[in-house]
Amino acid sequence: MAACCAAIALPVVRLVRGGLDSDRRRILARGYTMLYCCKGCGATGEVRLYDETWPIVCPRCGRRQAVAGFRCTNPRCRKIIPIRNALFQCPHCGRSYDHRSGPDR
Repeated sequence: MAACCAAIALPVVRLVRGGLDSDRRRILARGYTMLYCCKGCGATGEVRLYDETWPIVCPRCGRRQAVAGFRCTNPRCRKIIPIRNALFQCPHCGRSYDHRSGPDR
């Protein structure tokens, strides 16, 4: 019985692992869109990434100082701000954030 279960489970695990790897390769080949903020020149916007690591080269100034960003959740602000690891505030509207748990309300 155990040998039968193992004979069935092993190919299924290999299929799933291969499927996930192929999905990852397909997504990276197609690219994905991320928001960024450049610490050098202050530029913000969307950029299409393939297999880059952060920080990336800023599309505007060409320096490797662009970090991942997100859009402020304040409906009156909605500016792109850099992702940080600690408590911080949006520099534009002052909304408080704890990146680990979302916006403080």
